[in-house]
Amino acid sequence: MSDNRDTPSRLNYPFVGIPSFLRSKICTDLDQLDGDIAVFGIPHDEGSPFLTGSRMGPRSIREHSLRFGAEGSIYDPETRTQYLSEELGQGLIVDVGDVDVWPTEVRTTFKNATDMTRQILAKGAFPVMLGG
Repeated sequence: MSDNRDTPSRLNYPFVGIPSFLRSKICTDLDQLDGDIAVFGIPHDEGSPFLTGSRMGPRSIREHSLRFGAEGSIYDPETRTQYLSEELGQGLIVDVGDVDVWPTEVRTTFKNATDMTRQILAKGAFPVMLGG
């Protein structure tokens, strides 16, 4: 796994680096998964044939989350509460990439998503799916 956040020699602007969810660690091999929460995308829009684009949802969520992940926690000014400070500070959230999507093969895509979820659960992590 590679660390995608606190590199002292870099500026953590939203447009810098690989867009992982909340600038979390990136894991490309589920056998090496080391985290409590595993985020993955399902870039799929098979169910919306006339309004395509929902397949870009996971990417858009990751890109938008870059605004919040650099500080090590998320502050809610209305409740004056810090959220995810432990999870982000200790690297407990890991981005494991996207499910392999097969356009026009809904069953194969669903099987791939199910298999990834099972692998994440087998490693003791909580799966969080970013859907399309």
